[in-house]
Amino acid sequence: ADTVLLDTNSHIDLFVQAFKLDKSKFERVFVGADEDVFFPRKVEGQKGFEILYYGTFLPLQGIEYVVEAAKLLESDRDIRFKVIGKGITYPRIMRLVKKLRVRNIRFFDWVPYEALPSEIAGADICLGGHFSAIPKAGRVIPGKVFQMIAMKKPVVLGNGPGNRELFEHKRNAFFCERANPEAMADAIASLESNPSLMKTIGENAYTTYKQRCGSDIIGREIRDIARR
Repeated sequence: ADTVLLDTNSHIDLFVQAFKLDKSKFERVFVGADEDVFFPRKVEGQKGFEILYYGTFLPLQGIEYVVEAAKLLESDRDIRFKVIGKGITYPRIMRLVKKLRVRNIRFFDWVPYEALPSEIAGADICLGGHFSAIPKAGRVIPGKVFQMIAMKKPVVLGNGPGNRELFEHKRNAFFCERANPEAMADAIASLESNPSLMKTIGENAYTTYKQRCGSDIIGREIRDIARR
């Protein structure tokens, strides 16, 4: 290849080190989202305080920590979790839910792609991830995060060099230590108790998206890379 596009500088560093390649061959381009589908919208009649997570249940994602964080927050009757998706760790996660007797999470199979924005819009906080201790979890920005911030949602992210390339704690995201359910629970509780911070984070995240991750931005970046 003449040029290789990767999603974060952290990922580029891994490729350069692992395969002894010239770093100048690589360019970082953020993933972005489909703005015809993911854009800010409101949902009427919402009750309670909903936390949304969706994913493919890969070990990388660390959904077990979402379950454990939910258990820690069970005493707050307003907080409820919604988890959408299925995948390889689903049976293990269900065993964990049963073992911990978690009562504040609802699990749903995949929803149609076109219905996903309504699920995001209905959430107060979105869990972007990744939350596992697997090294790759710290190097990447999950694709779902771009969808969430394109809809002006406050996101909780695992603290890692990949996410830090685009996000700053308490400015346009809320970071928590990865593989740490207590830290995730604290992040959620902190946001629930501070609506103005939630609003600020969501608005700043949306501004970040428009300025650095929009399809027009990505298009210009790839055009300029190709010309060079």
